[in-house]
This record gives sequence, structure tokens and C-alpha cells, in this order.
Amino acid sequence: MDCRARIPSRACGSTGAAERDHEWVPWTLAAIFGGVAALALVLYQRLANTTPPVVVSELTAPTGTQFQSLVSGGPVISPDGHSIVFSARGRSTNSSLWVRPLDGSPAQMIPGSEQASGPFWSPDSKQIGFVVGGKLTTVLAGGGPPVTLREGVSSAAWSQNGTFLFIDADGICGMPASGGNTTLVITRDASKYAFMFNPVFLPDGKHFLYVGGTNPADASVYFASLDGKENRLLLQGSRRAIYASGYLLYARGTSLMAQLFEPGTGRFTGTAQPIVEQVQQATFTSLFDASQNGILIYEPNTRAPTTTQLGWYDRSGKKLSSIGVPGVHFDLQVSPDGHRLASSAGQPKSEIWVDDLDRGVRMRLTFDPETDNGIPVWSPDGKFLLFSTLLGSKAGVGIFRKVANGGGGLEMLLPTDKPDREAWATDWSRDGRFVLFSRGGLANGTNADIWVLGAAHDRREKAGAIYAHGVNGVRGAILSRRALGGVQLA
Repeated sequence: MDCRARIPSRACGSTGAAERDHEWVPWTLAAIFGGVAALALVLYQRLANTTPPVVVSELTAPTGTQFQSLVSGGPVISPDGHSIVFSARGRSTNSSLWVRPLDGSPAQMIPGSEQASGPFWSPDSKQIGFVVGGKLTTVLAGGGPPVTLREGVSSAAWSQNGTFLFIDADGICGMPASGGNTTLVITRDASKYAFMFNPVFLPDGKHFLYVGGTNPADASVYFASLDGKENRLLLQGSRRAIYASGYLLYARGTSLMAQLFEPGTGRFTGTAQPIVEQVQQATFTSLFDASQNGILIYEPNTRAPTTTQLGWYDRSGKKLSSIGVPGVHFDLQVSPDGHRLASSAGQPKSEIWVDDLDRGVRMRLTFDPETDNGIPVWSPDGKFLLFSTLLGSKAGVGIFRKVANGGGGLEMLLPTDKPDREAWATDWSRDGRFVLFSRGGLANGTNADIWVLGAAHDRREKAGAIYAHGVNGVRGAILSRRALGGVQLA
């Protein structure tokens, strides 16, 4: 398996441009695979005239567990490059943080880190910070009881000057690592930030980076200072950036880029170069990190969609026919009468399609290339389809309805209740009166509740009306009215 990172041609030769442009960094790549997630290490050096070797090794998740990077955050490497901390969970246990030295020693679970997220290291690599239940917590990397420092925190960072930077409901705040009074550094502007995340200190301890935006699709990296004098957009459309060995490493789409950077002024020099393609992306971050002594760790995007051909088979497994054309398919649902197939397909944005299985005719139901559509659900009479638009959609995020034969326009049945949370239908009752749907993080399955919504075809009732009697007889059901309508099943 060839795991070499793509090296700019100017850095690979022994003469010519490589000699003149010696500041570029060749990269030695070691791919590490394990469990459901895969990790990869990249060792980089200031060598202009040699092509680095490819090093391949394996790192498995602790026995009986699988990595939980998409939910709890990606692997984080210690500043000295000796250890990594990552999240993993067993089949019947909650996720926990684990520490593993890179010398081959076994990973050790961190007590008190159950369901923790956003791990980060102290500057001396001796302690680990994380957030669990909204509490900013630290623990010795070698073991010991966790210490809670503050509540109401979503993510944090630790500077070499002994300062914590954390994000709470007010915005971005600073606090001495030894404890004490907090200082509001950047006030959360609701018109500018629906979310703020991923603070990262720069080497001087006075400047830092963070991610903000109105939704994950327009997340951007900002450059700011602890004294509040600087706060400006640095990288548009990126979910994470870190500084290491003179370079700013950041994600552009699924590509990991490197560009020379002056951390004291927040200015770039030279041109950005791709280091690794297909780095895994989570809802609010990109899964990579780097140490100060030249080791980069990232999770490859092994979940990248591939082209497939849909087929129709009988019960014996014999293929009867192909359906549609090859494409990147995501969601499939056969109509109640078995004569049509609804699906979402396309890359990077998916559209809703309906295939007539008898005639072999395909019809496109949505037509906005900037909107990601998915999860079709048939009405019991086969006349309508529900589908959802995902975060970043220009059409709005929520559940839509359209006539299954393509006639008429789109009708939003239910919008999402929060800008960073999606809603998607899962089933339609046989009498056509109710729709089951979920709200939460579709990509990582977090914070998803099950709801039921009235959905009569003639829409004479008020959109989003609640029909509590529709769930009578559901044992232990708890019904509650919400602003957007719906009944929650607890």
C-alpha cells in the first residue's frame, strides 16, 4: 500500500528548484490503522534534497473498543511528540479517553473521562485537559484523579504561559491554569457566531486561533489576541488550524494544507501546499494534530463515498436488473407498492431521485446543486416523499415534502429548531396522519430525540400541529409541546 503524502515537485529533486527553495518540508508518512477509525502519523524534517522514506505501521484501538473520533474529537498528540490521547468505546460502555505512548506501550484509559470530548495537552506534556458534561477537567497523563476547574465549558486550550482559554455561553474567556478570575476575551456575537469552537494557542501565548461561524458549512478560522485588540478572519471555510515548525496546518475541504506563517502577526508567506489528501472531517472540526518536534497525526477519510451500481435481486440472490446509473448513493427506500425506488445520490451534494422499477425510468426530484438532500420517506399511499436538507443548505435545514411524481414545488414540513441541529423523518404512519422524525446531529448520531408530527395530506391544519392522541397507548411516553411543534417520545 503506497501511503506517501503528495510532495511538491520542487522539494523532491536534488537540483534546481529544490536547492533554491530549501524552506519547504518533505514529509515521511506512517499510516496507522485500527478498529473503525484509522489514524496516521507524519514525521516531517527540514530536508530539501532527500525524498523521505515511507514508513507503515499499525495502531489498533484497545481490545474490544473502537475509536470515537467523529463524536468526541480526533486524536491529539502531546507537544513533545511522545504520546497521543484519543477517544474509544466498547460495545456496552460509554466512550472514554485513552493515552498511548508512541514507543509501543499499551494504551491506558483515563479514569473519570467517560463521555469526554475535546482533549488537549498541557504545554509540558504532563497533563491532559478535556471537557466532560460541560466541565473543564484536567488529569495527570500518568494517572491520577481528575480535577474539575470550571463548568459550562464547550472546548478549551492550554498555553505555555499557564493560561487556559475556554469557550462558554458568553464567548471566549481566559483563566489562569492555577485557578482564579476569568476574563472575557471575545464576546459571543449571535449575528456572527452560532457556534465558537477549537481554540488553539500560538507559541507566544498571547495570540490564538479559533473556529466560528453561523453553521458548520461556513466555519472559518479566526486570529485573535488575549488582550482583545485583534480578532479577524484568517481562513474562510476551514474547521481547524494549528501551528507547528513554522507552518500553519489547516484543512481545505478534505485536504490538509501547510503554509509558512508568522504566529506573532498572523500573516502568511509563500504559497499553501497540500500535504495529505482525504483527511477525515467531523461536524465542527478536522481530525488532525501536530507536535512541536515534527510529528503530525491525522485520521484518513476512509469513509469517503464510492461509486456504486444499484441492482434489483430476487429472494434467491439472482440479479434481475440494474437500477439507474452508477453513482454515489446514500439512502434507499422502496415505495409501499414495490414499483418505485427513492434514493439520494450525488457528490459532494446529493439530490433525491425516483426510479420506476417496471419501466427502468429515472426521475430527479430536487434541483439545487448547492443543497444536500437525503433520507427519503414514502407516504403510505406512495403519492408523496419526505426528505431532509442537511446543515449548510441554502434552502434551509429541515424536513421537506414533495409530490412523488415530480409535480409542484417543495414544502417545508418542519424546520430545524437550532442552526447546528438537523431534523430528519424516519417513518410515516400507515394511516398517513403522523410522521416519526428525529432531531440531532445526523453525521455523528448525537443528541438525537424521537418525535412524532401531524402530517395530513391536505395540510388544512396548522403546520407542525401536535396530535397527542396519536401516541396514546405508547407505554411510558412523555408528551411535551415545543415551539416548532412535535411530540417527544422519552
